[in-house]
Amino acid sequence: MKCLVTGGAGFIGRHLVRYLRDRGNEVWATSRNTLARDTDGVHWLVGDVTSRDDVAGWLSKSSPEAIVHLAAQSLPGVSWESLAPTFEININGTMNLLAGLHESNPDARFIMVSSSSVYAPPQQQTLIREDSPLGGSSPYAWSKLAAEQVALLYGRQTKMDVVSVRPFFIIGPGKTGDVSSDFARRIVSVERGESTSVTVGNLKITRDFLDIEDAVRAFEVIIEHGQSGSCYNVASGEPITIRTLFNTLKSLSTKTIVEQVDPSLMRPIDEPMKVGDPSRLRGLGWAREVPLLESLRRILAYWRNP
Repeated sequence: MKCLVTGGAGFIGRHLVRYLRDRGNEVWATSRNTLARDTDGVHWLVGDVTSRDDVAGWLSKSSPEAIVHLAAQSLPGVSWESLAPTFEININGTMNLLAGLHESNPDARFIMVSSSSVYAPPQQQTLIREDSPLGGSSPYAWSKLAAEQVALLYGRQTKMDVVSVRPFFIIGPGKTGDVSSDFARRIVSVERGESTSVTVGNLKITRDFLDIEDAVRAFEVIIEHGQSGSCYNVASGEPITIRTLFNTLKSLSTKTIVEQVDPSLMRPIDEPMKVGDPSRLRGLGWAREVPLLESLRRILAYWRNP
């Protein structure tokens, strides 16, 4: 299959293009800059998803049978200070791709990569299903919700093959800025004698962590078997407190780790629990394979030798 992955230089994108290539697909990937890529066998395209000319060029060169749309402004914190760019990239960029695809190859499958942030805070401590209430606690969340809904609407109106994917908390080596990588990086700093303690925030909240290897396999399953017009959670379905995550990382350390609460890491928008129900994804034949312990071992190993 000929696949085009936008945002191929991001965390999920890097892993996905390699995985799809290794599975025998012809893979094209986009990036906003000309930095050298180390992914042999992947055709790189440079440009910006907000440029209709760039998008038209990508589609003309790649003629994809499937697009996985990952390109986005994906930082909730940044979205508060960059409202217009966040909405321009996440919503208008999505529409540029859909409109261009409708003109050049309307039979291609379009995988809209949304986010678990599109769900409203759950009223009960239950797993979040695809039909759970939608909402958002940041401009980023609302931009992804708008992009997802307009993509699905566009698909219905034009009879295009559009599927939405809602990843929860995808973790793995090479990711930065998330809680697992931040903890691991700080623990390694203690192991090296550069720090005496690890700063932490709210350890009581509960989240859903899924290894990047399981996530990219889920993407492949959805590309191949997902139902057009549907949404799929990409999640483990296993509730894990941040305390459990931190304690597991501490148990893997070569040093005794002292924690220190940093009030600045306590975010008022943190929801007490956010865990996805992957039943719909499992119905396509997917199953989680990488346990959390192994994921955390890999993340620590990465920060020990980045």
